[in-house]
Amino acid sequence: MEQKNLLRTLLSQEILRTHSSIAQFANKSGLSRSTFSLMFREEDPKPISFDHLVKITLTLGYSEDHFFELYIQEYFTKANFNRSRIQKILHRCGELGLNDHLRHAIDQLEDNAYYVPVVFDVAEELTKNGNDKAAFLLYEWIISLKTVISTKLLATCHYRIFRSSMSLDSDLNLQILYRLWPFCPYLPTHLYLDASIHALNILYNQRKFEELDILSKNFILFCVQLFGTATSPKLKTIKLYKTLCERHPVVYYGQAYLAKQCALEGVEKYKEAQTYCKKYGELQWFDDGSEVAKKELSKFFIFSQANFWNFELLQGNMNVLPEYIVFLENHPEELIPGLITIVVSANTFNFSIDYFMERFEHKLEALLENPDGYYTEIAKRNNLSFLLYHLAIYHSNAGRPEKSLNAAVKCWNMSQTVNNQQHFRLLASLTAFYNMYDDSTI
Repeated sequence: MEQKNLLRTLLSQEILRTHSSIAQFANKSGLSRSTFSLMFREEDPKPISFDHLVKITLTLGYSEDHFFELYIQEYFTKANFNRSRIQKILHRCGELGLNDHLRHAIDQLEDNAYYVPVVFDVAEELTKNGNDKAAFLLYEWIISLKTVISTKLLATCHYRIFRSSMSLDSDLNLQILYRLWPFCPYLPTHLYLDASIHALNILYNQRKFEELDILSKNFILFCVQLFGTATSPKLKTIKLYKTLCERHPVVYYGQAYLAKQCALEGVEKYKEAQTYCKKYGELQWFDDGSEVAKKELSKFFIFSQANFWNFELLQGNMNVLPEYIVFLENHPEELIPGLITIVVSANTFNFSIDYFMERFEHKLEALLENPDGYYTEIAKRNNLSFLLYHLAIYHSNAGRPEKSLNAAVKCWNMSQTVNNQQHFRLLASLTAFYNMYDDSTI
């Protein structure tokens, strides 16, 4: 039998094998007799719609996807191209996780811009519903085409691939960020805002402070232009992007200033960095009465308080330490970032923090398991790794080689879970010290 008639032939054989007549089967399936007549007539048969295929398949007692492969072979051709049929089977394969079928289906399509809007719409719908692996295949197919595609659509595909590829692997995240970077200017505004937030976090985790400074400076200008200022807020725009974006608009505005502060802190410009605490700590003009806004404003206020004390410590003002410790006890989510500052300050200004570390050190790894915290898992793991590195230095300076080595080993293990090469390089700087000790100490 001809390949193009194989699906119809098999369906008619199965129907007649299991039922006394087409009419009986039609009645059982809920489809009309005339529909079957049109689909199975000898000359110029009517194409089988995807919905009809599913009804027939289920009525025959097979799993829904039983004839999907044959359906793809017959209808994913230029002669049989139909937007509805192709959309429906791509979407259903994606929903069911039938990625082999999905891959075969798009491989059947030609390298032609005509198909792109159809495939893109399905990919966007799958993304919205959480079917990321299936959507990834469709976006990959689109960016592989040699045909001319709109820059905005192409940039969106690259952004979706970037998001679905992100993981705990810090170095990999940096690599995929660099692949996305050239396309960022062409993203729709709401996606550009989200892409920028992820870029800032990745650059910070990798201690890329020069790049972080440039990106945060540009992002501040962008957010001010988009959302206005406290004296001249663009309330309509804020309301619009509240519905379009993943986060409340205040998050982008506040994170832009916070990232700029982190960039300055990274190059030890503490006094200048401290001036930014006020910029993201006083964003009440974004308060629209919603719970989301109040929650985000509360977080920025906490960050502002914590970082004010951080910079006091980093500039040598140890008088704020008791007050800061009370703050950390009341805000455990800030404990690991806060202890980094305390340990760095202790190492810089050579003072003891043994009493404080005895109170907090046993709590650190438990904080990684806190599901209610506002830091991402990769941020928490990177922060803990960085803290352990500075603790290794602290214990070494205090003449406690075993504790120092223990902290360094924990840092090494934690750095491996996030594949942070920056931390590995930091640890390498301690090898001269550890070479003085017997390997059995570790």
